[in-house]
Amino acid sequence: MQMKQSHRQLLASICKAAWRKIKEEGITKSEAFLLIWKAHKFGYNQLSKGENFFKFLKSNGKIREARGTRDSELIPEAFSPKSSTVKYSTAVPFFDLDIMQWRSFSLNNLIPE
Repeated sequence: MQMKQSHRQLLASICKAAWRKIKEEGITKSEAFLLIWKAHKFGYNQLSKGENFFKFLKSNGKIREARGTRDSELIPEAFSPKSSTVKYSTAVPFFDLDIMQWRSFSLNNLIPE
């Protein structure tokens, strides 16, 4: 059972992730916050609501069409996340409903519909 983060915890997690991006990649503060906020909206809001179809560019250059979720009701119990803690980054984890495994992709590689 996943626990909801408080608003304050959510903002703290997003801020930490954004500052990590600034240090690691040398991007501007506004770019970092925009990336992390997009990851939150897509990866942790949209994917948490049912089955989702999306496309992303894999690291090998191929386009991958995925049917995935983060909705705990659609994930088999054997594959349920071990922790309810959310660590924000631009890597978006999702449960692939076709191959029944956890996968992730870089938010920078998401192909808009």
